[in-house]
Amino acid sequence: MIDFRNCDCMELMATLPDKSQHLIIVDPPYFEVKGKFDFIWESFDDYLKDVEKWAKEIKRVMADNGTLFWWGMDRKIAYSQVVIDKFFTLLGNLVWEKPSGQNEWDTRRTFHER
Repeated sequence: MIDFRNCDCMELMATLPDKSQHLIIVDPPYFEVKGKFDFIWESFDDYLKDVEKWAKEIKRVMADNGTLFWWGMDRKIAYSQVVIDKFFTLLGNLVWEKPSGQNEWDTRRTFHER
């Protein structure tokens, strides 16, 4: 059994049946923002290749009419959205003002299956 509190999301999703999840909320690494996990890619293009892998697997496990919330840093999430748009349709954005946090704004984009 996978300890989902501290696991690779791709390992966990591989155990899930197709179209079995109605709500998926992800807060993936943002690429070179904070923490060791955020500095593991050789380039931003390599990071975006992983974004595509994640999006493909999310598409597989997300139920028809399911909802995806994808969190990201305001300066970089637009690039991820270009990749995610291949699989999902953007419904809207949420922006959270966090004046006491590392960033002033936190952006989430909501998608549904294409």
